[in-house]
Amino acid sequence: MNLTSTALIMAVAGNLSQPAPVDAKVLVAAYARNAEAADRRYMGQRLRVTGVVAEEPALYRRSPLLALEGTGIHDRPVAVLDPARKEELAALRTGQQVTLDCLGNGHVSSTPMLKNCTLVHTDP
Repeated sequence: MNLTSTALIMAVAGNLSQPAPVDAKVLVAAYARNAEAADRRYMGQRLRVTGVVAEEPALYRRSPLLALEGTGIHDRPVAVLDPARKEELAALRTGQQVTLDCLGNGHVSSTPMLKNCTLVHTDP
């Protein structure tokens, strides 16, 4: 193995550890076009999802839920958040821009589902 191939392997391995960036509306559109193809692309993948909070998180559940704005009122990605971080989630408000690290979890009736999400960034 030469230096070039070693560097290429290391670069690819480094990219695999980073979550793939995706906008919430792009995610919704992909599932609306073809849910099975979107599952092949996103399910089980680490994703860094950026979007706007559509509804304040449902913190009363055992696993808090957060809906992000999608392409319509019924087309919103749903993120299941880490229940241990309810304190920081309580500050989220409708209309606020957020970035989440999540694991793609398929879809329910073409609605993208995300799990094991942690809050990475918020904009006021």
